[in-house]
Amino acid sequence: MYSWGVIIVFLFLSIKLIAGSNFVNPQGYYTLIDFRALWSAAYLAISGQAADAYDPNILNQVCWSLDPYIQMVNTGIYDASTIPVRLYWLYPPTYLLLIAPLGLLPLVPACILYLISSFAAYVAVLRKFVPSNAVLLALIAFPAVWSNFRLGQNGYLITALFGFALFLLPRRPRIAGIFIGALCIKPHLALMFPVALMAIGAWSTLLIAIATGLIFVTATFYFWGFGVWQDWFISLKMARLILETYPFHWNFSPSVFAFMRLLGAPLSLAYSSHFIVAALVALAVWKIWRTCSLWPIRQSILVLASVLASPYIMDYDLTLLALPIALIAKEGVKYDWMPAERQMLTILWALPVLMVLVSFYTSIQIGPIVLLLAIIFVMRRARICLPAK
Repeated sequence: MYSWGVIIVFLFLSIKLIAGSNFVNPQGYYTLIDFRALWSAAYLAISGQAADAYDPNILNQVCWSLDPYIQMVNTGIYDASTIPVRLYWLYPPTYLLLIAPLGLLPLVPACILYLISSFAAYVAVLRKFVPSNAVLLALIAFPAVWSNFRLGQNGYLITALFGFALFLLPRRPRIAGIFIGALCIKPHLALMFPVALMAIGAWSTLLIAIATGLIFVTATFYFWGFGVWQDWFISLKMARLILETYPFHWNFSPSVFAFMRLLGAPLSLAYSSHFIVAALVALAVWKIWRTCSLWPIRQSILVLASVLASPYIMDYDLTLLALPIALIAKEGVKYDWMPAERQMLTILWALPVLMVLVSFYTSIQIGPIVLLLAIIFVMRRARICLPAK
C-alpha cells in the first residue's frame, strides 16, 4: 500500500513535470536537464566531434539551441547571456562510446528510449535478488528512482551493470568480469571491486574486467583519437571545482567530503577525513570477502562501501542502494531479522530524500552517517555466517 502510494506520487510529479512544461518549466530550467548534456555529448560524438563535448562553450551551444523533437541543432540562436544554467560534460570517453548512438535520435525519443531501457534493466536485475514482489514494488517506489528520472541521469544503468556483475560473480565469474569492466563508464563507483576480487583470489574475473575496460578505451582511440582523453583530463579541473566549492552540490552528495565541507572544514581536512573513511571501508570489504561465505553479505558491503568511497557521489547514484536493501531483506526473510535491521533498511530507503532535507535545514549531511551505520549492520550479520572456504 505504501509503495503504491509513493509510485502514484512519482507518476503525478512526472506527468506534471513533462506535460505541464513541454520540457521547459516556468522558471526556465529544462526538465531532464542532465540528459540534455548527455544527448548533446552523444550528438557531438556521433558527428565525429567527441572532444568538443568537453568544451563547455561548444557543449552549451548544442544544449541550448537544439530542437527537442527534430534532430536539428542551430547554434546560431545560442545566446550565452540568456541560458538558465551552464552545463558540463565530465564523464570519461568510455561513457561517450556507450551513449553515442542516442545522438542519432532527436532529444525526446532518445530520452524516452534511454530511460525506459535503463529502468527495465534496473528492474530486471532487482528481480534476481528480491525475495518477494512486495520488496520489488518498494524498490520501484525507491526515492532514488525519482531523483534519477527527474534529471535523466544514469543511476538505472549503473545499478544494472553493478547488479548483474554481483549476481553473476558466484555463478559465472568470467561473464561477471565483463560487467565489472563495463563500469569504466563511471570508474569512481567501481573502486571496491578490485579489493573484493583480490580478497577471494578471483584473478580471472579481475583480468577480464581489466581487459574489458581496455577494449572500451581502445575503441575510443579508434573512433576519436587520443585527443578526446586529453580534453577529458582537462575537464576534471571543473569537476574538482564543483566538488570543492559548490555548497549546493554538497546538499545532494552523501559523502564524507561533503559532510566535512558543510561543517566548514578546510579542504585538507575534508579530503583526509574522506580518504581515511574510504580506507576503513575498503578494509571492511577485504575482511568480509575473506572470512564470510554468504554472498548476500559480501555483495551488500561491496555496494555500500562503493557508494561511500567516492567523494564525487550524488543523490541519483543512490539507486545502487536498492541492491543492499534487496539483499539484506532477502537474508532477513530467510534467516529472521536482527534487532533494528528493518528500521535501518527503512532509513536507507528514505535516504535520498532525508539527506537533502536535513542538509538544507541544518547544514549537516547525514548520508555518510547512514551509510556507515548500514555497513556496521551488515558486519554484525556477517558475524553469524559460515567461514569462507
